[in-house]
Amino acid sequence: MTGLLDDRAHEPYFPASQDLARPSEGLTRGEAASILYTLLGEKPPPAEKAHFQDIPEHAWYREAAEALGELGALDPLGTQFAGDYVVTRSEFTWLLAQFFPFETGGEAFSDVPVEHWAYAAIETGSALGWFQGDSFRPDDPLTRAEAAVIVNRALGRRPDQTTLASACQVMLFTDLPPSHWSYGDIMEAALPHEHGEDGRWRTYHTSEASRAPGCYLLNGELYCVQENGCYARNTQVGRLAFDESGRYTTGLPELDEQLTQLVQAKTVEEWPLALNLRFLYNYICNNFDYLPAGMVEAEEEDWEAEFALEMLERGKGNCYSYAGLFTVLARKLGYQAWGVSGDFCNSFQEWTTHGWVEIEINGEILLCDPEIEGVYAPNRGLEWDLYLKRYGETPTTYFLDGIVYGEEPD
Repeated sequence: MTGLLDDRAHEPYFPASQDLARPSEGLTRGEAASILYTLLGEKPPPAEKAHFQDIPEHAWYREAAEALGELGALDPLGTQFAGDYVVTRSEFTWLLAQFFPFETGGEAFSDVPVEHWAYAAIETGSALGWFQGDSFRPDDPLTRAEAAVIVNRALGRRPDQTTLASACQVMLFTDLPPSHWSYGDIMEAALPHEHGEDGRWRTYHTSEASRAPGCYLLNGELYCVQENGCYARNTQVGRLAFDESGRYTTGLPELDEQLTQLVQAKTVEEWPLALNLRFLYNYICNNFDYLPAGMVEAEEEDWEAEFALEMLERGKGNCYSYAGLFTVLARKLGYQAWGVSGDFCNSFQEWTTHGWVEIEINGEILLCDPEIEGVYAPNRGLEWDLYLKRYGETPTTYFLDGIVYGEEPD
């Protein structure tokens, strides 16, 4: 089968879906078959009968597995393919080596004895420069990132790091930031591009996200697909800022990390964002204590993150701390939220300076007041609901931007 892999066009071959690279997950036999089938110069005709009895009729890897079985490139495990089985480093090396002339003289690995069943394939890979290091770890599962690196080396493909570094809009996968060690190799394997004789990319094509425009919470991180079909990166979407990895950021790395951990612990990704928002609001109302702190002038903006960080560090704070923390958590779920500073009063409380939160939902601005509901009201034996309320429909009266919302006390 030597020479059957034809990669002159640098065909994208990396199997992925839902905008996830899953670099640390193990490569399955189905994915391994898909990679090699994609890179075949000539596809064999369909087999007259199936080689493997355990492949579902509509399995996405069926055609690839049957084609490689027809070529004799797969160790079939009898009549079973086991498409979801994660391959080891030895197994994938043996599979890839079937398409290359066997070589000798490669660097020996201390953990691969001569009698190892895949020794000849591993020696071939070593001689051809597929691996680096003193050990091979033959029985370790092969990760998807490692597979991209090995295949690229086998095919002589090198990522164009210069182009990738300057291509601010290249983001194919939400779980593969540019800082990831395999970013370049996976982009070489997955991003459609044209290359010159020197291997440098002449052009590349960024495909649209598989998700519809909107915000998505994935493993505690918020991403946003814009109307142009691409993920927001290094940009602002309303009041939500997204960094170069496409993740929502407050601008304070320490706060970002704590918010991610908090969202992971206190929300359920499969649940509607509205339900998770309520859980986070209740969490803030019930788990922090009041502590006098600095005030915010009515015209001040972008104060929420600093107050939120102090709130998490101390476990207590004033109304601006409660408002700041709920604001950044609401934004972490994709809501357009902001903290405001004004005044409030009620039937037994004279006007006093106060901070709360506004959230825009379906074009309507609603208020949330976690400090009043979580501390002020309970301390007075009151059960007030101040979550996503319209102005004028609360037991409190608010004064903001020269307007009184609600009834003033006598």
